[in-house]
Amino acid sequence: MSLRQLSLLGMAALSWASPLMVRDDPVCYPQTMPIGQAVSTCPHKTALDSDGHCTSGISTMPGDNGCDSYCEQTLEAIYGREVPFHVGVCQNATTCLVANGEAVTYTNTYTVDVGLKRKRDDLIEQRGESSLADILTAAFNIGASYSWSKSVAYTTTTTFSKTLDGATCGYWTFIPYLTISCGVLSEAATSTMGAGYYGTSTLTTCDTSSITDTQHYCNTTPYYDENNHADGVVVFVYADCTTGIPSKTGQAAAYNYPGVSSQEAPA
Repeated sequence: MSLRQLSLLGMAALSWASPLMVRDDPVCYPQTMPIGQAVSTCPHKTALDSDGHCTSGISTMPGDNGCDSYCEQTLEAIYGREVPFHVGVCQNATTCLVANGEAVTYTNTYTVDVGLKRKRDDLIEQRGESSLADILTAAFNIGASYSWSKSVAYTTTTTFSKTLDGATCGYWTFIPYLTISCGVLSEAATSTMGAGYYGTSTLTTCDTSSITDTQHYCNTTPYYDENNHADGVVVFVYADCTTGIPSKTGQAAAYNYPGVSSQEAPA
């Protein structure tokens, strides 16, 4: 199998490049956070009330988020699955280059956590939601530092170049930053009464006097900047020139992070 074919599966290494520009307030920017460690010092978009419930995002009537709201308590930065640059696959005795402006797209392999036992079928049916995930995604986005995204694009802002000797092969790959947001998901009970206005005979409201909390509710999403661009590190992956299999030594630390290499099962 050729090295170019294997690049479609992915691999990674030793040379890495700086990611995009750091935000003005980098307290919760992955490059300034310890990778793989949850921190609780990030600014919170929503806060728990005096009873420990996250009610600040719950309106009188169900919205896109139903009668739910989310308050982030910790944020963790990790590395996601690599995305190889198809133009950056190189044989030995060449200059391996990825030019400024090359783009890749990272697709989130994580889904919004809907593993909750509460019954919401009636509300979903009333509002015409396509799935419970729609409500929970909207609720999560209220309080998460970074809203849940299915896919984000990354474009190089510099040129990456590596001169290979006669015994060295490999390719350039992008390793995205992901964030894991954990906190409290609160759901208010719904109350339905006769209305006779708003074009309906009944009116459903959110009853914040009856709250159910889900503690340690977590979702994983790709990090993105103010322009909705992914960010991460670009590294060169050393590979065997005959088999295309990545070397077991000499790779960048980010590539060795669990689940990054497409040669292993996701973390």
